[in-house]
Amino acid sequence: MITNLRLVSWNKPVGQGVTGAQFVTAEGIGKTNDQHQYIVTNEYVSGEIGRFLGLPVPPSYVITTDAGKPVFISMNFNPRGDDLPRYPYDARPAFP
Repeated sequence: MITNLRLVSWNKPVGQGVTGAQFVTAEGIGKTNDQHQYIVTNEYVSGEIGRFLGLPVPPSYVITTDAGKPVFISMNFNPRGDDLPRYPYDARPAFP
């Protein structure tokens, strides 16, 4: 499966080699615990459950900032910026 991600920047070369590999910066989605103390944990655990169930879940990571703050980051699989369905989603028109 090929997924289109938004490339933000090309950076320095990875090292010596014949392929010319470079570090890149790609766009992702980040969430912190600023709004609620369990957001990072919830996002990580729910993503792992989704992967276990075989759902299409974007790659994600938990990182720590220089200040020691945990941040959940997932790859952005919506590079065009399309609007997401409204919440709560009303499925009644699809199922008469």
